[in-house]
Amino acid sequence: MRIVYSLLITVVLLMTSCGPKEFSPVKLATLKVLPTEEYNSSGEGDIITLRNGDILTMYGKFNSNDDFSHASLVQRISRDRGLTWSEEEIIIEREGNVNLMSFSLPRLQNGSIALFYLVKDSMLDCHPVMRI
Repeated sequence: MRIVYSLLITVVLLMTSCGPKEFSPVKLATLKVLPTEEYNSSGEGDIITLRNGDILTMYGKFNSNDDFSHASLVQRISRDRGLTWSEEEIIIEREGNVNLMSFSLPRLQNGSIALFYLVKDSMLDCHPVMRI
């Protein structure tokens, strides 16, 4: 609990020490991913800030609402801190016999970004994949 209180006090002190020019309100933006005729469900994604400050998001697009529908992985990039986003770009299209799922974008110790996801080939066959 002492650590939590210390962190809270530090945040409050930092916020109150900022002058009017140093502290500006955060602009909120929402990325809306709408269903299409081919893909009526989206989800299971991740988001990461690139070295140049752009924001990258990758997520799955599924052709039905059940857990065994075909999926593709798409990416979108924001060059203005999330206020606007590029059009969807398909990165992986329908890999595996059933679907793709559980996408993750961790930054590795060497600075590279890894893409982890699962490929489901059947009810009994689901294996992890890592791409750099």
